[in-house]
Amino acid sequence: MPSQLASQPWTDHVFKAVAELRAQSGPAGENLDSRQREDLDRLVSASAALEALLSDPGNGSRNDPEEDDATRQHDIRNVLGAMRGYAELLIEELDNL
Repeated sequence: MPSQLASQPWTDHVFKAVAELRAQSGPAGENLDSRQREDLDRLVSASAALEALLSDPGNGSRNDPEEDDATRQHDIRNVLGAMRGYAELLIEELDNL
């Protein structure tokens, strides 16, 4: 993780939880069925997208810093919402085993 993420405790929790889930699923998700593996892969991809958003705060394309910040916050909330959705799908699928 980039060093600037360490100053944000919630990001450490998110990335740690995704890493632990990935580790518990076995190499290449071998302990999961195909739907669960797809959801886990999407969760891991969303985690990477979140890390990219958080590690490059100056990547705005507009001249208005407030608008850049609002857009970035919106993008972060979208990724977090996707991660939550994938995690909920995994929980439901694992509960049905």
